Amino acid sequence: MRVENLKRNKAACIISPLIGCILVGIVGTILLFVAGLLDGMFGLSGSKYDLFELARSTENAWLMGMMGTFSGMIIALFLFFLFYPFALAVWGPIMGRLPHQRVLSMRPYLIKGAGIGAVLCSLSAALMIHVWVGATESLNWEDAVVDGAVPFSTVPLTVSAALTGSIAGGIVGTLTAWVHYLILRPDRQFGPDYNPTVEVFD
Repeated sequence: MRVENLKRNKAACIISPLIGCILVGIVGTILLFVAGLLDGMFGLSGSKYDLFELARSTENAWLMGMMGTFSGMIIALFLFFLFYPFALAVWGPIMGRLPHQRVLSMRPYLIKGAGIGAVLCSLSAALMIHVWVGATESLNWEDAVVDGAVPFSTVPLTVSAALTGSIAGGIVGTLTAWVHYLILRPDRQFGPDYNPTVEVFD
């Protein structure tokens, strides 16, 4: 089979980012549930507070950044139509080019997908934190503001959100790339005996 006759490449590039946007909320829900489960098992926040209250009462920016990212991922599930165009613009050109480069195995797809997911979620989480900090300062929310200032240092809060987003995004990107590969199946389209050298001189 020649690359020009490749099937389902556009479909994979269009469907996969949409599934990825939905997976963001699902993975965020699972991670938030696991964090709460670990809190319940080991009593990290004690009997009186949950992890959000623990982060707020102790002014722990790293913990608040992590929990805020998980919550933002859940919110993103309901706003997927806003994130989908950006995901499509990044995912399509990168992943859609792989079969044209004669990449047939699944591993390169998973690696690139994890990288795309990590970068997108990391940047989104960091941006979300900046928006939240700006909103709390301008609106002077009593529950998030102490003496007129956000009770968290912006730098560790942003770094925590970016790191958490990159890890969660890597998981989402890997799952999305797996779906992308299952839709495309370049190994079956080209066949086990495909030789790109023969195609070049054909």
